[in-house]
Amino acid sequence: WVNTHEGVRQEENDETVEMCMTECKEVDDSVSAEQLEGASADSISSGEVERMRAEKKQVWIDAMKEQLRSLQRHHVYDELTPTKVQARFWSQGIRTKRVLAKLVLVKKPTHDNKGGWKPKAQAVCCGNIEQGSGGKHLQNRAEVPSILEMKTMLTLACQKKWSIGALDVKTAFLHAELDDKKDGVILVQPPAILIRLGLVKGGVQWKLKRALYGLRCAPNKWSQTRD
Repeated sequence: WVNTHEGVRQEENDETVEMCMTECKEVDDSVSAEQLEGASADSISSGEVERMRAEKKQVWIDAMKEQLRSLQRHHVYDELTPTKVQARFWSQGIRTKRVLAKLVLVKKPTHDNKGGWKPKAQAVCCGNIEQGSGGKHLQNRAEVPSILEMKTMLTLACQKKWSIGALDVKTAFLHAELDDKKDGVILVQPPAILIRLGLVKGGVQWKLKRALYGLRCAPNKWSQTRD
């Protein structure tokens, strides 16, 4: 979309958008199947899913629907039309940042010793082409204990016979709230496959309220929420 004196219209430069989507798909190193589900997870392309027969395709469509339900349960975004974006932001002089998104499709092992797996779909931002943000910027870091601190705590635990435990927070980044004033207003272009399959309306944007995987600031925002 672009903001014009006459109001709002959808950007017509399909070639530029297609080039960005190709780069997002082929070059994006911000999030991979291995990072989301571990080295044993196998990923497949959206094209493979779309070429499947109806019965096999439905399995993946159900996984996509579950992902959308998860995003809605966590109140990750507001779905906005161009008219609503114009009224809510552009007409008031509030700048927005557009970020492309893709869908990571993974065959997640069930570890049943039978080679079983279940489909998982995850919507992620294409952080490698996110404007105005670099992957190595310090403000994007997630603070974690240093090796020295970990070794010290483990040594003390052994000496004092403390119990040690660990936990994993499911969909951790989706719990991290974004601040429009500090983080800017982020509008995400939904993954194209969701639109082609009729799971998301065409011509809408996701105005992020919480961090989405792949977003450059997501690790740091989760770190702040966790602490």
